[in-house]
Amino acid sequence: MPFPVARAREEAALLDAAAYVAAIRAAFLEEPHLSARELAVKGHQRFPEDPELARYAYVLAPPRVVNAHLPPDPSGTLDILWLREHVDEYGGQWIALKDGKLVAHAPTARELKEMLPSLKGLFLTGITP
Repeated sequence: MPFPVARAREEAALLDAAAYVAAIRAAFLEEPHLSARELAVKGHQRFPEDPELARYAYVLAPPRVVNAHLPPDPSGTLDILWLREHVDEYGGQWIALKDGKLVAHAPTARELKEMLPSLKGLFLTGITP
């Protein structure tokens, strides 16, 4: 049975964690996601031991910048330049680039990942045919 978001705004309607979870899910369907975020925060504050509300509060939390003072990464620019120059050669393929150089390519993302010992520091993308 759907749980109207308007009803959820009445604190008395949210008697337990399950009611908050139902209201959060309804907010995704009825209103912008910010209502779901607000309900998740309030629900987690009232029922901090509930794992589902804790997960919603974490997932719907506002984004945060971890470190904005990192220097620019020149390899990203090199990868984009390589992609612009070679995009026609690898249509329908998945590619892995590092520092503006092709590391590997494969028809699917899964096959590409299986070819690589590590994904750390790589730029992976699929190229449309």
